[in-house]
Amino acid sequence: ALLGDAAHPMRPYLAQGAGMAIEDAQALAQCLSVGNAMVPEQLQAYAQARWARNARVQARAIRNGRIFHAQGAVALGRNLSMRLMGERLMDVPWLYAGGSEVHGFNGNAL
Repeated sequence: ALLGDAAHPMRPYLAQGAGMAIEDAQALAQCLSVGNAMVPEQLQAYAQARWARNARVQARAIRNGRIFHAQGAVALGRNLSMRLMGERLMDVPWLYAGGSEVHGFNGNAL
């Protein structure tokens, strides 16, 4: 099983590489702790549990990179928006609320 940047490299524009690796490790441990399942099934459950969140974080990091490196009129709009809204503009409460629960083979949270 791969986790962290080996499984889903993160761009630096959200600073979440280590965070996703820690969440991956917890999800992998939960999936492997299911005693009545075979290891391939446990690894599949881990992959299914993590792909959507990691894809969302990657997409946000890519978006931030485009915003941070904008030029011309887009950069002027970014700068004005940041001046008016400040850090609220970059707030991502869904990110810091944690990953989704890992669900077992019967659909119940582990």
